[in-house]
Amino acid sequence: MIICNCDDDIVANHVPLIMGKDNDFIGHIAKSNPLHNLVKNGSKTLAVFSGENSYISPNWYPTKAETRRHVPTWNYQTVHVHGWISFSHSKKEKIAAVGRLTKLLEQKYFGEDAWKISDAPKDYIDDLVENIVAFTIRVEKISAKSKLSQNRETIDFNNIVKVMEEIGKTELSESMKRLAR
Repeated sequence: MIICNCDDDIVANHVPLIMGKDNDFIGHIAKSNPLHNLVKNGSKTLAVFSGENSYISPNWYPTKAETRRHVPTWNYQTVHVHGWISFSHSKKEKIAAVGRLTKLLEQKYFGEDAWKISDAPKDYIDDLVENIVAFTIRVEKISAKSKLSQNRETIDFNNIVKVMEEIGKTELSESMKRLAR
């Protein structure tokens, strides 16, 4: 999610981002999205990357019966990228933004059978590219935060890992296991 301040308003957009060549982030939005008209090039921007998250019940702590000193909480992982956004209407930059993202995701899911932009008719792609705006976020700083029950007693922590697995929160349980090492 990218978040920008726009006059007296805050604008948020959920868009895929990919790391660029200069440790910046690139992406694209629909031309009909007002973001590129509302936000000036060089404006401060926040990109938020959120991992899996979950409610944590006091009932999941084995030590609750002993102390009764537990309350509900929330486990999560997030990364905040602070920077400056710049938009581009250049056909070359728009194709590059779409092409890099498509290549990454297509190869991830289909390997050698990945779809490529060149698989579609050139005039069709040209028409579609006219309807998007590319952007770059030049990174100023990156901060990350994880709340993964790391402050709990071992018995409680281990049970939360188990419960996360049971309820299908495998990303959280795997992150917690790495933390415990």
